[in-house]
This record gives sequence, C-alpha cells and structure tokens, in this order.
Amino acid sequence: MLLSNTLKYLPSQVLAPLSQFLSIILWTYFGDEKLIGYITLITAFQELAMAMFVNWWMHYAMREYGTFKQQNNLPAFWQSSRSVIAISSVLMVIAALINLLLFIDQAASLTTCILVALYAMFRASNNFNAAIASLEQQIVRYSILTTVGPFVGLFIGVALLQQFGADPIYPLLGYVLGEMLASILAYRRSSASWRHWSVNRSTVLQALHYGFPMIGSALFAWLILQYPRYFIASSMSLEQAGLYAVGVGLGLRIASLITMMVTPAALPLLFKLVHEKGEPAAVAQLQQNLLLLLLVLLPGLVGLYAVMPVLIPLLVEQRFVDAALLVMPWALLAGGIEAIKNGYLNHYFFIRKRTGAILGYDAAMALTAVVLSYFLVSAMGIKGGAMASTMALALGITVIGLWLLLTKRVTLPYLSIIKMLLAVGVMYLLVQKVDAAQPLTSLLLKIGVGALSYIAVMLLLFRADVAGFIRQRQSGAG
Repeated sequence: MLLSNTLKYLPSQVLAPLSQFLSIILWTYFGDEKLIGYITLITAFQELAMAMFVNWWMHYAMREYGTFKQQNNLPAFWQSSRSVIAISSVLMVIAALINLLLFIDQAASLTTCILVALYAMFRASNNFNAAIASLEQQIVRYSILTTVGPFVGLFIGVALLQQFGADPIYPLLGYVLGEMLASILAYRRSSASWRHWSVNRSTVLQALHYGFPMIGSALFAWLILQYPRYFIASSMSLEQAGLYAVGVGLGLRIASLITMMVTPAALPLLFKLVHEKGEPAAVAQLQQNLLLLLLVLLPGLVGLYAVMPVLIPLLVEQRFVDAALLVMPWALLAGGIEAIKNGYLNHYFFIRKRTGAILGYDAAMALTAVVLSYFLVSAMGIKGGAMASTMALALGITVIGLWLLLTKRVTLPYLSIIKMLLAVGVMYLLVQKVDAAQPLTSLLLKIGVGALSYIAVMLLLFRADVAGFIRQRQSGAG
C-alpha cells in the first residue's frame, strides 16, 4: 500500500529535496561563502518557524481530517484552518524578521525584510495546503505546492545571481516568486466562503492538546541540526558558517533526497489506517514503512560515502571541496539517523497521540547537541559542529529505540534488516575495488557496480519474497 502511494508522489518527492541539494551546489559557483551563510541561516530558520507555528495545526488537521469529512463538517474545518494559518503566518513573519535583524544582518534593507516576510507567508500557506492535498490524493496539486516554489524559485535566483552578482537578495527574490507562482497555479476555492473567518474553540483546544508538545519539539529538533550553524557563525564567522553549510547541506539534503522518495506518503497512509482499521493496523503498517525506508536509505548513504571523494570535486566549486569532504560524512550519518527518527519513531507517537514523548527525547538530544557544539567546535572547527549533531542524534535514538523494543511496544524485522546490511556491505566492498583514470568514469563505474551488486544480492537474499510478490501480481492480473 505504501509502495503504491509512494510511486504516485515520486516526482514531487524527488524534485523538492533535489532543489535544496542543487541550491548548495549552484551557490558555490554563483555566490560566495558569505552569501551561502546568509541564505542558509534564513532558510534554516524558516524550517524552525514552520515547525513551531504551523506544523502543530497541520499534523492535527491531517490526523482528524477524515473525521471532519465523515461528519460532513469540512466547511467548519476550512474556516478554522484559514484563521489559524493566518495567525500562524503573522507569527512566522515576526519570528523570521527577528532572526534576520538580530542574528544575521542588523543592517538588512527594507527590501530584504519584505522578501523574508513574504517568503514566510507563502511557505506557511503552501505547505499546509500540500498536506491536505496529500490526504485527498490530489497528486498534481500536491506536486505543484511542494516543487514549484523551491525548484522554480531556485533557478530564478540563480539567473539573477548570474546577471547581477552575489547578493543574498536575489536568491530570496527567486524563492518568493516561486512560492507565489505555486500559490497561483494550485489555487482552489474551498467549500467554505473566504468571507467567513471563524475559529471553533473546542477544535482549536483539541489541536493544541495534540499539537502543543510539537511546538517545543520543533524547536528542539531544529536545534539538534541547526544550532552548530549559528554557533559557528557567532564564534567564528559568517564565511565559516558558509563553508559549514556546504558540507552539511550536501549531506543532509542527500539524505533527505533519498528518504523523501518513500516518507511523504507514509504518514497520510498511517492516519488513514487509524480511521479505517484502528491503531493496531497502523502500527503494523509502520513496520513495513521502516523496511521500505531502510531499503533505500542504507544503500544510498553508504554508496554516497563510498563515492564521495570522487563525487564532491565534480559537484562544487574547488574552494569548497576540502570543507565539504571534512563535514559531509558526519552530515550523511546525521541525516540518516534523522530520517529514521522522523519517518519511524515520530510516526509511532503520532498515531498513538503521544506527542509529549517526542518533545521529551527531542529536548534531551537538543541539550546534548548544544553542549557538544561548545566543546567540539572549539576543538575541531566546523567538523565539530557536524559531529555534535550526529552524536546527539545517535545517543537519543539508541535510547528511545531500546526502550520501545524492551517494553515490546514495537517489534523489528531483524532478519530482513540483517539481509539488507549484508547486501550493503557487499556493495561497499565492491565499490571500493573499482577505479579509473578519469574522475567521471570512475564515478559512473562505482555507481553502476554499486547499484547492480546491491540489487543482485537483495534479489538473492529475498528471492522467496520476490517470487511471492510476482505470483500475487500475476493472480491479481488474472
């Protein structure tokens, strides 16, 4: 079921994180260290503002949208949503401007402030509407809302950089225009008139009870990955933050690019199962979701680590290569652990309505990351920042995962995971043996050998499952 939903959303699931990955690469050619540090501090904070001010309502809406629909109460839902998102957008704008003027650029121009405010507003609206579109399986609308803004916006910004020079205002303008275009293309009149703005008090209180812990959790989850970036900018320089952003950005975005191929369809499917078949069915599906996540995550991250020395010099401008190679391995590992946290552990607590637990372990990991950043950045520079995030995530996920297993709240498909690890190990060893005189030839050979060896070993180890799947498809077609 998840595989079917995943294939429907695959184009948008690839394009959205791909745009973020490409942005880091392109900015190394058309910008400089200071521009990258400036823009990534703005976009990183947008993720925090979205998580704190919008996601609490968005996750509640996704969790209970089926109930509103079954009760024929969607007009009231949309009226409450419109009011909540409007208020949340205002809060996002205020927070984004405070971040800009206090931590990034105290002398920011009025134009920059306006662009940051518009970016926050359109991001809030488009992300919420995309979440609802995924529940309704409106694939085209979802794809527009999630890809046009970041992808089209990126290339508008790069074109402006090429034409007018390395000024942060141009990437910002590109993103704003991209999000505006997405809003226009995906506009749809809702079942409730825009003239009616009202909030159902009991609904909002329920949403706060469900989602309020997620506000604190969002702050802590953001601190785990983003605090080192701010610490480096304040203790070292904006240029060093830019170098850090290249390596960390590539690592995290690659991990996101891999996991986004399977995870966006997972949570709506779980919520649908909760309403239709109950929580036990959703928890059972969660184990299948984990297997599909690991199926693409493990070979993707290990394969990238294996080809990284050849790949990075081909991707980024030469002066950024050393910093990227220094930081990126830790960022890849952090991105992989974060994917398991967001795509498996958090989903368990979402469907159990235990969002307070997410707040607890995110807070512990954030505190660990802050403390480790102070010591590791001071001792190792920008590499220490990536190490701080990775070590905090690894410690937290290990503890909460063991607790869930030992208390028998979840079970793991150990045999399948061991088979995947074996296939990944064989793949890594074979890739390391491949080499060629030309870097591009070497990269292509390594990728080819890695993909073929992983697929071959997986087919061998899972031959009974593959045969059963083929028979099932054949009997269904018949």
